[in-house]
Formats: sequence, C-alpha cells, structure tokens
Amino acid sequence: MRASLRMTALVLGPVVLALAACEPTEEQAIEQTAQRAAQPEPFTPEVRAAVDSAFHSEQYAENVFLRVLSDHGEQPVFLRWLYGEIQHTSRLASLYLARGLEAPVSRWNITNVPSYPTIEAACEAATEIEEGSVELYSRFLDELELPPDVEQVFRFIRQRSGAHLDSFEQCAGA
Repeated sequence: MRASLRMTALVLGPVVLALAACEPTEEQAIEQTAQRAAQPEPFTPEVRAAVDSAFHSEQYAENVFLRVLSDHGEQPVFLRWLYGEIQHTSRLASLYLARGLEAPVSRWNITNVPSYPTIEAACEAATEIEEGSVELYSRFLDELELPPDVEQVFRFIRQRSGAHLDSFEQCAGA
C-alpha cells in the first residue's frame, strides 16, 4: 500500500505541480477579471454606424472652426470650442481603439467646409452645428442600446455641445 501511494505521488506529483502552475494566483485572477471587465463589448453594426456618424460630425465641426479661425483670425469663442471639438474627436477615437479598431479618416478639412463672411454668420452656423450635435447624441441615446463606454462618451459630448451652443448663441446675438 505504501509503495502504491509513493508511486501515485511520484506520478501525480508533477501533474499536480503543472496544473498548479497553470492556475492563476489570486492576485492574477483578480487582474484577469479586471481586464475582462475593462474590455468593452464589440460594436454592433448599429452602434458602429452611430459612432462613425458622431466621429464625422465632430470632425466637421472641428474643421468649420479651423476655417473660421483661418478666415477671421483669433476669435476667442472659436479657439475655446475648437479645443473642445478636438477633445470630442479624441474621446470618440478612444472607443475605436479600445476595440482594436482604427478611427475613420476624416472626410473634412478646411477646404471643403463652408466659409462665412462675418463672425456673426459663423456664430449662427456654429449654433446650428451644435444644435445638430445635441440632437444627434440625444437620438442615439434614446434609440440605441449602447455599450456603457459609448453611452458615457455620447452623454459627455451631448452635455458639452450644449455648453458650446450657449456660447455660440451669445456670439450670434441670439
């Protein structure tokens, strides 16, 4: 019997050690769980289309603001909110990157967005852009089942677009 137990220990010992080596430590298991939780769910086709639309919308606004600055020089409201649009685009790009995807190439640049003859006209156009942005994000938030990270980014950008809207309405004299 003792010989049999020793033989079993000799044979199973390395197997048990090998299995133990494969099993994560408690600390490793916690880290793996956190990584799995941090990995966002893949985009559904509808969510991908919404994120693409939002990305292009933010790129459009960014390039309109750049065009206004190019045409009219330093305008504080456009300088301030250009930085905001760049942040919005960056937040949207992070949604792609978190899923191992590349953000789309912008279809917009300062040569294919409108030019405005006056700052007031540019502010009126920016007001329309921001109203459209608030509506876009509200529609996506109301109509789509969004992953938590996408919902968070959309809510943030919608809120910030509302702040942009107030500034541009004041600038336009509304």
